[in-house]
Order: sequence, then C-alpha cells, then structure tokens
Amino acid sequence: MGTYQVRRFEPDDAPRIAELVRKVWGTDYFHRELYDAEELLRLHAEGRHVSVVAADEAGNLVAHDALSRPELGSVGETCMAMVRADHRGQGLMTQTRRYIIEIARELGLEGVYGQPVVTHTASQKVYMGLGFVCVGIGLGLRPSTLHSDQEEPMKGRGTLLLYYLPLKADWARPVFAPTRHREMLGRLYEALKLRAEFKTSAANDPGVEPAFTVKHGSIVLAFGERSGRAETQVEGWAGLEEYTRTQRQEVLLMELPLDDARTPAWYESAERFGFSWSGLIPGLLGGRDALRLVRLDVPVVDGAGVHIADPEARAMFEYVRGHRMAVG
Repeated sequence: MGTYQVRRFEPDDAPRIAELVRKVWGTDYFHRELYDAEELLRLHAEGRHVSVVAADEAGNLVAHDALSRPELGSVGETCMAMVRADHRGQGLMTQTRRYIIEIARELGLEGVYGQPVVTHTASQKVYMGLGFVCVGIGLGLRPSTLHSDQEEPMKGRGTLLLYYLPLKADWARPVFAPTRHREMLGRLYEALKLRAEFKTSAANDPGVEPAFTVKHGSIVLAFGERSGRAETQVEGWAGLEEYTRTQRQEVLLMELPLDDARTPAWYESAERFGFSWSGLIPGLLGGRDALRLVRLDVPVVDGAGVHIADPEARAMFEYVRGHRMAVG
C-alpha cells in the first residue's frame, strides 16, 4: 500500500474528513460534528477536539482518529477512529492512536480512555498493544445506528468495552467503594498502577438528596462538579424518576465521585433505581475518579456476537453482565 503521512488536523481537512466518514460509516455516524466542517473547526479552535489523520502517497485522507474533551477536563476520550476499507490491515489505527496519546501527554492530561466495540477484535487489540487496561463494560452504549461499511445494520443497542491509560505520575487517592465492588476496584487500581486509599463511610444514609446534572443530550447523569455547561438540573431521586419517565431514554449513565463518603449510599439508591456497575474512569469528574453505572430500558443486541480478544475484558464482561442480571 506504500507509505502514509500521519499528522495533526489542518483546516482544509474538515470537508475531507466528512467525506471519509460517509465512506466508512454512511450518513448516520453519531459524532455529527465530523460531517460539519464549521463545527469541527470551532471545536478545534476551542481545544475540545483534536483530530489526527493519515494520508496516502497521493494525499488522500484514508484514516482518522480523535481526542475528545467536550468539557476541557483532565481526562480525554480517544474516539472516532476509522480507516478506509482499502487501507485496512496496515496498522494505521495503531499509528494514529499512538499520536493521539502523544498529544494528550503534551496537553498534560491525567489519562485517556476509549470504548471499542465488542464485535471488532482488531480495534480491541490496538488498545491492548498500547498498554490500556480494561476498566469496564458499557452494556447498551453502542447506538443501533452505529455500523460501519463492513457490518450489517444492528437490530438493537450494542456493547462497548471501556479501556483506560494513565499518563501522569500517581498520587494517593481516597476511595469510598461500594462494598460489593471493593475487590474489583482494588484489582483495577492495581492493574492501572494507581494508588488507592480505601476508606470506610460511617453513614449508611447520605442525608442530603443528590442533585443530578444532565449533560450531552440527556445521556449522562453526573454527581458532583464537572466543568462545562449543564443542560438540565434534576433534584433528588424523585426528580430523576420524573425525568426518566418523561424523557424515555433507552440508556442512562451515572457517574459517582469515589472520593465522596456518600458514594456507597448513593450507589445503593442507584441500584434500587435500576442502575448497575459499569466501570471506573480515574480523573473523569474534574480530576476526581468516577464510578460509572448504567441503566438500560431496552434489550442489548450485539448483532455480530460478542468477540473479546482480551481475557481481562472477557472477565469484566461477565462481571458486569452478572451484576446487571442481579439488579434486574
């Protein structure tokens, strides 16, 4: 296939990226900003998005990758990776993803995370090869409309793996873990080589009702402070129940700050509300470690089946699925 130039985004790339997305994902890719040249330029100017592209010897864009920080936080997401069909198998995703990690280091980020699908082992192996650790599973987080040019349309929502790579020297962090997940969290911190000081919460009742912040098109429900603009504020569990009843979301995420002594009690309440363990993302909540939960109101249908290359990720898949079944 010849040689490739892997480089950072340039303004003239914006319409060419949109063309590449249409070739690989069609017109339904859920990162709509990639179709809109003006929006992509704005996100780059604000530092919320950094694209990396690969061009062939003729100058054609044949691959894309990105670092996304919609709230300019200390942790970024590696995402939007794609390679044109006739240039696959050349290791381009590894090259673009390695460049993304270099950019994240330059920005001084605490870490990066990514969410490969369970139906594509090649992308999973890229994460494994770059030293990422599987820290969770996103049951139902893959939209039914998300399928590439080599996949059949999905008949329901699919599953994403959750991988994390620490980028900074560690410090001791307080962790108030829900009892049933204390052992798993200990294993994850050890695998990530991050120091956790597990604390015991004295209160079974957090006392004050939590305030939820609904972000990103009513998808994420976040406890605590997180930079960026909130779309909706929801007060207490009764408010959350009313919100979910009226909005009818298929899937909801909840992120609990693990350095808060109220988190174990909040977790118990969330389980009664239908949320279950999904994973750990260090530093996600404005530098605070996040315990991620998910609530599903539709079945999960991984159209091409579940194919997981990483034994640790397979064990995590069974762990998450088991707790999801226990919650019901």
